[in-house]
Amino acid sequence: MEGAADAAGGEVGGELAGLDTLEESFVVCFHGGGVLDGARRDAAPAAEDAVLFLWAVNCLLPEALEVISAWGFSYKSNLVWVKPSLGLGYWTRNRHELLLFATRGQIAVPDPEQRPDSVIEANRGRHSQKPAAVYDLIERAYPRHSKLELFARGTPRRGWHAWGNETTVA
Repeated sequence: MEGAADAAGGEVGGELAGLDTLEESFVVCFHGGGVLDGARRDAAPAAEDAVLFLWAVNCLLPEALEVISAWGFSYKSNLVWVKPSLGLGYWTRNRHELLLFATRGQIAVPDPEQRPDSVIEANRGRHSQKPAAVYDLIERAYPRHSKLELFARGTPRRGWHAWGNETTVA
């Protein structure tokens, strides 16, 4: 992955080219949103043995599941981020977001004490900001895997690679 290392130990920006040939296992945290069509056409930016955490808004759940399949992952489960106040919604006023969990290749199941609770209760941050608790649970469950956040915003978390046009170097 090309990009500049930041002072916190993460990596930002750059190209996704070459990420599909990584030889280490990867955890990919993907913020789907309006980019699902492109994601369905593109190869997954992860190693053969990888874990995928994919944020899916309720109205795009079928498309998110298509991305998982198109990238060669197998859906395993999901977590739900419950927010303290109502949000937008057409059919229902949504107060939660789904975080889909999928794997491909040879990924060991985390030890029981490292497996996350399926419910994450956290306040909303700025637009599209995900709760820090999600990063914490991924790091606890997969401490030895490299981590990549696609469509990241701001400064990358220490030890994570970040890709997106809204990433910054500290």
